[in-house]
Amino acid sequence: AAIGARNDALLARTERSLRAAGLPQDAVVEARAILTAARRRVAEETARPLAERNPHVAAAVVAQLYQRLDAVQAAVALAEGRAAQAYASVGALLAIASLDVDIRDAAGRRSSLLSGWFGGRALTPADIEQATQLTGRIMGSWERLQRQARSAGASPRLAAAVETTRTEFFGAAEPRYRLLIEIAREGGARPVALPEWRRWTIAALPKILAARDAAVAEAVGRGQALAAAARDSLLAAGVAALALLALAVVAVAALLRRLVLPVQRLT
Repeated sequence: AAIGARNDALLARTERSLRAAGLPQDAVVEARAILTAARRRVAEETARPLAERNPHVAAAVVAQLYQRLDAVQAAVALAEGRAAQAYASVGALLAIASLDVDIRDAAGRRSSLLSGWFGGRALTPADIEQATQLTGRIMGSWERLQRQARSAGASPRLAAAVETTRTEFFGAAEPRYRLLIEIAREGGARPVALPEWRRWTIAALPKILAARDAAVAEAVGRGQALAAAARDSLLAAGVAALALLALAVVAVAALLRRLVLPVQRLT
């Protein structure tokens, strides 16, 4: 309930900010409708007897969430473009934030695939291929982020944030994600139970975002005239997009726990 209320508030804030900035709000409106429908569907499934629950609901709900997430990210890109046109150095910093959001997006999608695997679902060759492509996307965005930070003349704060992401996510967490994909590819045993995996990945993913936060803060500091628009339209939309990612991860885990796993225990 608390997660739902927080995401509802973020979506409402984003809609107001995009409206004030003269940007389209359709993506946020549709995202809210999808979230409402997803919650209703989960409630309906959990009200059914265990033997009648549909274990495939999780995949359908997450697919809808990610479809809407893509639309919200398009709104973020539009806001970023407006900012870049208005003030080039601020646009360069917001591009760093955008790359960091892209890394978090891809890492969240990959984590969702692995959550299904930890919940008992075998990963198909297509799933493995998707996870591999997401890893490539993560590394490509990470390389571009580092180059952008250097070319933008990163401040000590931004440089430290990039180093934090390098150490705490790419140094400590990324190797484990890759190892788990290889274990799943080879049909190996799951090394931990679903609850332990959930705790670990939910703690690991936010470590990506230090560069986003530092870049947005610096962008606001560099261009006070653009600060309100950048903060209200871009940052609010970006936070909402990330909230949808977090909700998608939680939705997968919750659905696995409340729908898939109880059904598996019956077989």
